[in-house]
Amino acid sequence: MKICIWLGTISDIGGVQRLCTLLANELVKENEVTIASFDTPEKLANAVYKLDKRVKFVEFPKNKVASNIFYRIMRRILFKLIRNDKYLEKIDFPKFMRKRLVDFANQGEYDAIIGVHWYHSLWLAMIAPEVRAETVGWQLSSFDAYFNTPGKYAWRKKVLFEEYISNLDHYVVLNERTKEKIDTNFGIDSSIIYNPRSYTSKEKSDMKNKVFLAAGRMVHVKAFDNLVEAFKIFAQKNPDWKLLLVGDGEDLPMIRDKIKKYGLEQRIITPGKTDDIKKYFLQSSVLLLPSRWEGMPMIGLEALEMGCPIIAYDIDAMGPIISDGSNGLIVKENQDVNTYAQAMLEIAENQALRDKMHQAALQKANQFSVGKIMSEWEKILK
Repeated sequence: MKICIWLGTISDIGGVQRLCTLLANELVKENEVTIASFDTPEKLANAVYKLDKRVKFVEFPKNKVASNIFYRIMRRILFKLIRNDKYLEKIDFPKFMRKRLVDFANQGEYDAIIGVHWYHSLWLAMIAPEVRAETVGWQLSSFDAYFNTPGKYAWRKKVLFEEYISNLDHYVVLNERTKEKIDTNFGIDSSIIYNPRSYTSKEKSDMKNKVFLAAGRMVHVKAFDNLVEAFKIFAQKNPDWKLLLVGDGEDLPMIRDKIKKYGLEQRIITPGKTDDIKKYFLQSSVLLLPSRWEGMPMIGLEALEMGCPIIAYDIDAMGPIISDGSNGLIVKENQDVNTYAQAMLEIAENQALRDKMHQAALQKANQFSVGKIMSEWEKILK
């Protein structure tokens, strides 16, 4: 079977890139797989997550007009002035690009095309009636992140999803809450396929270190700024536990300034980005996942594999990962740092609870084995 995966970039550091690399590397064992992205050969050569050598690459067609600085300025002005969201289709999804993409899709003679995230899923949906391949959209964040977050993702594109998304043969989402919202709003029957854990490990956290771990890109969605606030409250009542805050990104300088302001330099350690998250799990006993929204975070699945309980807010992504009180704690009040700090205290001061959650996490991890998840993809890609 010839399969093409459309996405923006496979070379950056992030959950989307790690997940798509894993999927491509698994699919290529039995299929011919091609990645279509905006990456250059130089970027691919330096990609953090390594693709199987059998995976092919083609450059995704670019809208050269959209890269023009004058166009980008005018687009920003028009988005503020135009109130009819449907009219914005002509700005971001011009007809000349649709024809190019139809030719691009059909010339590859693929049996299936997977459009990753909102942008490539929507492009694929728009041209699906003219594409000979099976078409699959793959949503990698929550409904509210896509459609209700100003200036992000598919903000003001909901009307386009309403019109086009039913053209796809399949639309894949990551959890039950997202499926309910997608199906209700767009009148489709979407498919749920969980993300797989990215690795298995014979070594597990021994639960002896008084260390929290939080890891990811230092950006607004991850809410590490609020995590520092929660840890400040926690630290006033607990003098022992530390926090490993691993990752890099635009918010890191601000976060480090906040840590210094609160005098927490000896309690919150920021080692920067890593390509070996496992070593930090082995130093830690609990994962803190304070995100404002997620799809299905790979770091959460890795925590299960390493036997680390998780503390997270009650966002859509957490349902499949955390059974509240079993393998972690769900904080119902979203972004309430006081309540989050209380959950940290509850788990930090109860070794028996951590040990119980450790065993539950290890058992839960088996639900996300690569074999189980790939069998679900095989049902879609017939």
